[in-house]
Amino acid sequence: MNNSGVTNVSIDKCQLKDEKGNKCDYLLVKNERETFVELKGSNIRKAIKQLEESIIKVSPQVVTSEKSAFVVCTRSSINAAEISVMRRDFKSKFNASLIVTKSNKEFELK
Repeated sequence: MNNSGVTNVSIDKCQLKDEKGNKCDYLLVKNERETFVELKGSNIRKAIKQLEESIIKVSPQVVTSEKSAFVVCTRSSINAAEISVMRRDFKSKFNASLIVTKSNKEFELK
């Protein structure tokens, strides 16, 4: 990811370290747009749960502000059709684009 002008917040180990429950690994903020990131082996469902709970706990505008959420995995435990349904549900709940990708991809933050 291009990191020019990006604020990086460690959610799991810093921002919400004392909170119980699921938490994603990172929050990246650029131009007030939030990007939540969860690094995961293959449990996509758990990763999405961690992203959802982090957005609820951290985002000042859970539904109204546009945001992104990434699951970066080594392999997927679910098929593309299931992921597509999860993306649609995620967008309607959080106004967030959900991207499930394998390691070693590069994205530019908007």
